[in-house]
Amino acid sequence: MGVLVLWLLFLFSCVVSLSQAFQRCTDTDCVAQAGFASNNVDGSITFTRCCGGSQVIVEARFPSLNGDGQPRYAIRIHDIPLSPFVALERQCTVASASPLFDPLNKLSSPSYSTQCTVFSPGNCALGDFAGRFGLYPNPDCEGGKCLTTIASGASLPFSGVNSLLQRAVSVYDTVLSRTVACTTLVGLSTGVPHTYTHATAQVRLSPFLRASLWLQQPSAGLDINITWAYLEISQPNILFGNTTQHEWGVMANPVSLDATAMVRRCRSAGGIYDPLDLGVCSASDPHTACPIGALSQRHGTLNISSVTSGLFIADTNLPLRGIHSIVGRSLAIYDPQGASSTLGCATIEQAQSRVATALFSAGRVRGTIAFEQYRLQPTTVSILFPNLTGVQLSSLTIHELPLETGYTASGMACGGIGAVYNPLQVPMCTANTTADACAVGDLAGRHVALANSSIVNTTFFDANLPLYSANSIVGRAVRLELTTGKVLCATVTGSRVTVHAVATIRTGPLRGAVSFQQPQGKPTAETLVHPSLLYNTSSIEQGAQNLAWSVASSGTCTSTGATATPTFNPFGICTTESCKYASRCGLGDLQFGCQVGDLTRSLGELSFNNSSKSDKSVGMPVPLRSLYTGLQLPMSDSPSITDLALQLIDTSDSSVLGCALIEPVPARTVTALLNTDGVIGSVTLHQASPHSPTTLEVQLTGVGAGTPANVTLHTLPLTDRSVGSGRECDAVGDVYDPYGRGGCDASSTSDECAVGDVSGRYGSVVGAADGSVDGEYVDVGGIQLYGGTSVIGRSVVVSLGDGRVVCGNVGYSGNVRSVVSR
Repeated sequence: MGVLVLWLLFLFSCVVSLSQAFQRCTDTDCVAQAGFASNNVDGSITFTRCCGGSQVIVEARFPSLNGDGQPRYAIRIHDIPLSPFVALERQCTVASASPLFDPLNKLSSPSYSTQCTVFSPGNCALGDFAGRFGLYPNPDCEGGKCLTTIASGASLPFSGVNSLLQRAVSVYDTVLSRTVACTTLVGLSTGVPHTYTHATAQVRLSPFLRASLWLQQPSAGLDINITWAYLEISQPNILFGNTTQHEWGVMANPVSLDATAMVRRCRSAGGIYDPLDLGVCSASDPHTACPIGALSQRHGTLNISSVTSGLFIADTNLPLRGIHSIVGRSLAIYDPQGASSTLGCATIEQAQSRVATALFSAGRVRGTIAFEQYRLQPTTVSILFPNLTGVQLSSLTIHELPLETGYTASGMACGGIGAVYNPLQVPMCTANTTADACAVGDLAGRHVALANSSIVNTTFFDANLPLYSANSIVGRAVRLELTTGKVLCATVTGSRVTVHAVATIRTGPLRGAVSFQQPQGKPTAETLVHPSLLYNTSSIEQGAQNLAWSVASSGTCTSTGATATPTFNPFGICTTESCKYASRCGLGDLQFGCQVGDLTRSLGELSFNNSSKSDKSVGMPVPLRSLYTGLQLPMSDSPSITDLALQLIDTSDSSVLGCALIEPVPARTVTALLNTDGVIGSVTLHQASPHSPTTLEVQLTGVGAGTPANVTLHTLPLTDRSVGSGRECDAVGDVYDPYGRGGCDASSTSDECAVGDVSGRYGSVVGAADGSVDGEYVDVGGIQLYGGTSVIGRSVVVSLGDGRVVCGNVGYSGNVRSVVSR
């Protein structure tokens, strides 16, 4: 009876305090919120403080978890944030497995379970909301607000080194004993999430270390003097065991890439960054009393094991802006033996958003769909189709494969892009599913408002459309269906500056190619792997259904039928059963536990079904096409997979069915020089890879102010006989049209235009006031600098509005002759 009276008195005091708090806080903007929309759980936890006040109102709303009203869900705040370095589907698993946030070390008490109660919340860890405020929902749940209480501002800090902001918040089901949802606690200003300056560093993988650092600091307009840093670290080789007391810090200089050895590179980073010459400090000193780069002194040394661990710190002396910014300097991690032995280092770079674009030009429809994402943030999707006024969207999906080279946006191209992209094999989206619980590619299903909406100019946000990680949409096709019945497709392309390599299989029962593509100078970035293979046999029964594949440790191919060469393993990953290789290496984020060359485990087997082997109805082989995103397939710097052998292996006997060197395919740049009738200049064409758009830069003088210039590519080159005849440009043949599309008009799109009719598709360039032209075209209509439809060796013609015509041959610099009239 006495306990019941105490409980009733407690509830009464809470109601009175809440009423008073709400009266005092009718106009606040000191707010933090954890917004949930994952695992089919929607809801929020909001923290409201009267600006300058000492109390915080806590409100939790989870309509989908109210159920029968019985308390069962524990709300927790964790020691680390949601990781920016793991895929969306694993973020909650990683974060919820971390300890509760407990900077005051309350959990160490042997009597914690009895001391931490709603009557004595001061005995609880800061992150133990179930202990401090009870389980959700409270028995007095009304109007959807099923956990409402107040707390002191000191127990819910939003600033300083013990800030709750940016940490992971989870909801744990005590009945089913599992975490049901996770999110991040963010600060709000006038209802809008705080904005941040971001920076990142990824330490090169070595036999001893793999580390990634993510930093963020509130933008200059926010009065929050704190930088959050999250370090994820492991040593990939289990044989090295666990090591402790690793010093770490920010060095004064960036890392030099001129040296190949890690130790030499890290020496170039210099000493600890100390612009104010503060010298030695200790953990008990204020952060501002320590050198900026002295992270070990402020936050302790690092322990490293074969299991990836995360360290999250809040620092008041780690600026990402201003004259003492650490951006452009470097992170270094040392061996316990001291600073003379460096495990790894990397330059700290300003984190940029990742941008990818799908360019459409078909069916008399031109437009773009642009995707932009910062790590840990939703993807912004911007749709722009200026000439679709009055036309509405019926369906929008992303598919497994890119368009095949040579197709532009419709017809057969849309038929070869595979199924809706669904890497986790989850259901298609419905009105009741959250973004993470349905297929990545089902955009229209997640955003039902898109159906029957105008797409002239619209923007929305998507929480399950990654441009990072193994499930990235980059390199895949977007399919757009209009209410008119028209269907359009385009490939999502990322960085325009890439490293490209191809392994071309020419011997044995298999034929085809496997291409590799990675942003240039970014060896830790994702690599697109695109096999296009077929069996060189008319018998479906011949050949393996599933193939293993690997990058060999050498650049020498094993003959067909022989045993495969050992797999490329530059980091000495242990592959024995005792090292648990089978569980440590796998798809998605588990790729980092694999040998670099073990494509079978890291990307999956190459699966040939019967239709991949041959088409009996027509007697023609049908290629297997697929697309994978590799997380540790470096193509620049050392180690690199280029110039090594790719092996296709029969899983039944480990024999080689096909092998080829992974040979670099350099980006191609060609030029046509023009010098006729007073017009001097060039047309330069550039293509990063066979699957990339082609840019044409037109730079001319002597065109005349306001004079339009039309650019076309023609079938034949100029010949020695035609030069000097006064009719040089008459001998270049028709506009280049390998697909027989014909001419263009003002409303035509790429699928209706000859490849060579550049200005027909994109319009004329016009002379400036000084008579010069400086213009650029970006082509998705099939202008190729690779393969059988390449325009190299053909000619460019520029037709001016005043009747003059100038032309020149397309070729490599140094091999191009200027065509001069005589």
